Amino acid sequence: MTEDQPLRTVLVAVDGSEAADAAVRYAAEVASRNDAELLLAHVIVGYSGLVPTPVEGLEEAGKAVLDEALALARGLVSHDRVAGRLLHGQRQAALLELAHDCGLVVLGFQPKSTMERLVTGSTITALCAGARCPVVTVPEEWTGNTKGVVALGIKTIETAQPMLQLALTIARKRQARLEILHTWHLPTAAYDGLALSDLDTEGWEDDMQAALAESCGPVFAAYPDVPVRVQVVESHPALALKQLGEHADLLVLARRARLFPRGHLGGTARAMLREAPCPVLVVPPPSDAEPDPLV
Repeated sequence: MTEDQPLRTVLVAVDGSEAADAAVRYAAEVASRNDAELLLAHVIVGYSGLVPTPVEGLEEAGKAVLDEALALARGLVSHDRVAGRLLHGQRQAALLELAHDCGLVVLGFQPKSTMERLVTGSTITALCAGARCPVVTVPEEWTGNTKGVVALGIKTIETAQPMLQLALTIARKRQARLEILHTWHLPTAAYDGLALSDLDTEGWEDDMQAALAESCGPVFAAYPDVPVRVQVVESHPALALKQLGEHADLLVLARRARLFPRGHLGGTARAMLREAPCPVLVVPPPSDAEPDPLV
């Protein structure tokens, strides 16, 4: 980054949980690697748009949550690169507005019951579905990048190139290997009685690998220093990606580029946000994605 370029910002939502602490540690590592600023934000709970001010006492409690997170961040990143914001209003809307000019949003993830997800999971879903920049969810048990692997899920060969270039850039930054996964699956109900053993599935998978190599050859050629492994397997995408995530430091997924206003999350992405054992990066449609991502 040159001196005349502004510092980019990594936004972290904090709430005093262990998952939020993991998000701060992850974001601090990203900020250090990219010479970026770190912005921590806490939205005061219990605030209603029908009430002009937060309930008495919540302001102090919210400030305490933010101050504790700031202390953690300033132990990891230079003090002049760390700032905090105390927000009021509806949580998702407040964070989406603050994220508008940021290069990355980092959210902590803690496994919850179905009812708890209905109440709190909407924040992660809203940010991943609506933010203009990439969003990373970090499991509360995250302790660092130790595996040297970036994983990428590719849905179709036709849309693979932008995501592949971004994933290769990430792997190069991290000096990691890129593992690419494409799955195919025959719905049982639609093909009842048809045994996979009767089909030339190995031939199909070889053809898919060849088609991907041909379509994305120039992209691969631009990153000769990044080790790459491509897998084409018969499996449900979510199951295969979860297994791949067990051996990766980061799982990269694309947000669908359709529906108003800025696309939406498909079923696989939603499943990974709930179940992935590693941090998950959800990337906006290619036209919105930053070519040099903060990851």
